[in-house]
Amino acid sequence: EDNSISTVNAKNILVATGSTPFRPGGIPFDGRRVFDSDSINTLGYLPKSVAITGSGIIAIEFAKIFKNLGSDVTLIIRDKIPRNALMKIGLDKDISATLVADLARSGIKIERDAQVKKFVVPKDNPKAPIVLELEAKGGGKRPT
Repeated sequence: EDNSISTVNAKNILVATGSTPFRPGGIPFDGRRVFDSDSINTLGYLPKSVAITGSGIIAIEFAKIFKNLGSDVTLIIRDKIPRNALMKIGLDKDISATLVADLARSGIKIERDAQVKKFVVPKDNPKAPIVLELEAKGGGKRPT
């Protein structure tokens, strides 16, 4: 163990200490088929398809990673306008628009104005697809 002390001089310093994934109730996290942003790192195979809920930077990073590895990716966001969702987390409007355009060009499907109402995870067949029932942000039917 090195106990030496270093001095860093800078006009601005960012301390990035990491975070803990948000685990909302009603989502059947099991670390085998339903993951959070930490437990996904234990995945031992490449899924054919992935649904990601959220529009934050980590959700977008995982969407891009899985798409680049060959999975079909659906990003489920609550905002009607994806650019606005990104602006809410602090991104500039031009960067947000560029990022959304890049997601679309990459073939990532974006479900807008949506949230997961129900997760159906088959217990008897681990290879059967998980079914997500979507509803409009805040509840109710989504426009078709």
